[in-house]
Amino acid sequence: MTNSLYHLLNKTRGAKAIRKWAKENIQGTTIKHAQFHQEIHISGGGIREFTNQPHKYFFEKNELLKDLQGVFNAENTIYRGVKKFDRKMSYIFEIELMCEKSYIIVNQYVGSKPLLYSISDSENVLIGIEKEKT
Repeated sequence: MTNSLYHLLNKTRGAKAIRKWAKENIQGTTIKHAQFHQEIHISGGGIREFTNQPHKYFFEKNELLKDLQGVFNAENTIYRGVKKFDRKMSYIFEIELMCEKSYIIVNQYVGSKPLLYSISDSENVLIGIEKEKT
């Protein structure tokens, strides 16, 4: 087995284990952020998207799910913006992961509650998004 295939299999197994843990422990719960005045709901779809999302620090970003409230307790910069084509508001929470910026994405569709959606290590998620006034 090649080294890259071995690494890929370990990443996949790790993501599945974290996903299983998250579905058993945090799916259906909410988290809070001091500067965000709504509870953020955690769904199975959000867990799947979060754990499948490519990231420079793939294993570490998935491990964040084990202490997501702790991540949100830290001071994070919040960005928000409207995605006009699919009628949703996106909130982006800038965090540090492995001493680098990452962005946790929370989406809220019209008439719905905020849902944990994903995470990214790309600043491109901030395109069209404004920094929230605190």
